[in-house]
Amino acid sequence: MGFGNNGLAKANLHGANDQKVLAGGDRESVGAGFTDSGTSKGADYGITSPMVQFQVYRNSIKARRRLGLLHEVEWVQLARSYAMTRFAIEHPLMRLGGGGQLNIILLFGFSPRLPFPESYNEFRDIVKRAKSLESDIVEPGVIKRKVTITVGAAVMPQHAKQNYKPMDVGPRKGVVMCAMRRLAAYAAQPDSEVDILRVGMEDTPYTLDKHGGVRITNNNQLFRIALKEMEENGIEVETDSAQISQRMGIAQVRDALFGAQRQSPLGEFGFPLIESEAIA
Repeated sequence: MGFGNNGLAKANLHGANDQKVLAGGDRESVGAGFTDSGTSKGADYGITSPMVQFQVYRNSIKARRRLGLLHEVEWVQLARSYAMTRFAIEHPLMRLGGGGQLNIILLFGFSPRLPFPESYNEFRDIVKRAKSLESDIVEPGVIKRKVTITVGAAVMPQHAKQNYKPMDVGPRKGVVMCAMRRLAAYAAQPDSEVDILRVGMEDTPYTLDKHGGVRITNNNQLFRIALKEMEENGIEVETDSAQISQRMGIAQVRDALFGAQRQSPLGEFGFPLIESEAIA
């Protein structure tokens, strides 16, 4: 759901050969890679070579550009997802978001490397990091593309109770909430910079009672809970299709595709899926 007053193929982005510094100075090896569907808590993404991963990633971007589809990536780790997104944006043979639009899904709780935030300030810091991709490294502060933000809470039922905490911001500050309610309230804050709240059984297939006990639910109930939290924070759902198109960069991508079609009536827009390219 989008916010007022203030769909797409996805790729999960992860790097390789990461090392995490643990308490006491020890290091933990983190094997990672690239895939189109995440598994194993964000830690195991196949054994294909970096070159194969690069080619698959590049060709998927080219295919989406050729078809006039929006660019979207899903983050399930923080540092590596950011690095892979930055790499794809800046690399001259990839140019993720090169049409001026990129949507980033922040899937909090999917893996230990992107846990559900402990506070609103932590949540905002992560959103700001994603939004920083609107500018290139060499020209910080110069907006080169529109980055929209989608947030979701992928917290498993066995982890529900540890995320059942008092809200730390907004008009319901102090009220004890589950992760999904807190996420909806975080996203609804005036300075959150969030465009879409992702809610559903795929991420949080349960609700909690007043004692923090897990209860069976459905998509309709989850949607109503999220709507209530938004309303409590003075936010309405955006339903105007023109406003949504403008805010998400859909109009810009559509207009660019129509322009390419007019120049190439046979449908060949100059974006072959496999090619040998030289860096200009």
